[in-house]
Amino acid sequence: MKLISMLNGIYDALLTLLFLVCLSLGGYVFYDTLQVYQGAAQRGTMIYDPAGEEAAPLGELSDACIAWLSLEGTNVNYPLMQGQDNLEFLNKDPYGEYSLAGSLFLDFRNDALFRDPYSLIYGHHMEGGAMFGALDAYLKRGFFEKHRSGTLTLRDGTRYPLHLFAAMDSDASDSVVFGIGDREELAARIYECAENLHELPENTRIVGLSTCKDAVSSERTVVFGWIDDAEVKEVRQ
Repeated sequence: MKLISMLNGIYDALLTLLFLVCLSLGGYVFYDTLQVYQGAAQRGTMIYDPAGEEAAPLGELSDACIAWLSLEGTNVNYPLMQGQDNLEFLNKDPYGEYSLAGSLFLDFRNDALFRDPYSLIYGHHMEGGAMFGALDAYLKRGFFEKHRSGTLTLRDGTRYPLHLFAAMDSDASDSVVFGIGDREELAARIYECAENLHELPENTRIVGLSTCKDAVSSERTVVFGWIDDAEVKEVRQ
């Protein structure tokens, strides 16, 4: 009887230990998930949102902060960074701290004032439409037709209306889409492959927004917009 009682005690202790381990793991997973989505929300950066009445200058956020990007009808309303390469802000928030959600960032090969014929912006695909998780919606005709506007505000206060004109799936190996090359060649590829498409006006500059389709493949969702110097809304000195 003593042996059975001892074995029962050991069994109960093991069950208790297993419960505590599972509880700890569950707590860690919850904390880790919370940290990821807090990073995606980038709390604390909203004081720099140029749409605010008393927005702080973007330059005070970080030397690497070059602009602010917002897309109408989505959760995309974030500072835009540019690193020394395309890995710097892949897992770093606008304050320079580690974050799985990373930041939205402009290709390091592009001009920070968006004077290139084609500028390419990257962002992680997060659930709930966070970061560039919202780009999937533009592949749906109904959403695309109703939400084709955004705003790109540069560090110096120059504010461009961003007109979204195309959405498509691509592959990261496509040197036309991801090579920051010839505008006309890119326009031809967009007209050939886009699932949703409107006319691209001449003498405008293209801005691409790219995100992963999933965590394991090289497929990308890319939404394209155009900006025009003739439409600059404001320059805040």
